[in-house]
Amino acid sequence: MPERKTKQERRKAEQRKAEKRVLLEKMAQKRMLSTVYAAKSLRKSAVKSRQEREQLVAQQRKLEEEERMKKGLAGQRLGKHVVPEGQIDVQLGEELSESLRGLKTEGNLFRDRFLNMQHRALVEPRVPVLPRKRTRKIKEYEKHAFKRFDRDNQ
Repeated sequence: MPERKTKQERRKAEQRKAEKRVLLEKMAQKRMLSTVYAAKSLRKSAVKSRQEREQLVAQQRKLEEEERMKKGLAGQRLGKHVVPEGQIDVQLGEELSESLRGLKTEGNLFRDRFLNMQHRALVEPRVPVLPRKRTRKIKEYEKHAFKRFDRDNQ
């Protein structure tokens, strides 16, 4: 059987327990404060990263918009048809003349202007309407008078 503790020993044990409890409470308080400060810093970093991402997206949108404005609506669907991309008319080395006076003009001003208006969405893109081919064959009939005509000639 263990010996009985004296009052002094019991008091010292209680004091040690109280000190240990206070130390544990201080540590818990410290941990809680550190998580609070960490949460604040995490929130700040999250807000900062979100703002950076939004700036990047806005910058990309701006670049795309500038590219679209420079290119126009070429290649995009507008209404029923796709806006055609403009073709640059170029003369090859063999076709070039020695002087600028002998240079042949290339391109069609009307077509270029019309394509430009389509790119700027002032005119809707159109496709030329071609006449349809017949689906049925034409039946041939020989009229009665024509038959008699052949008989009379013989």
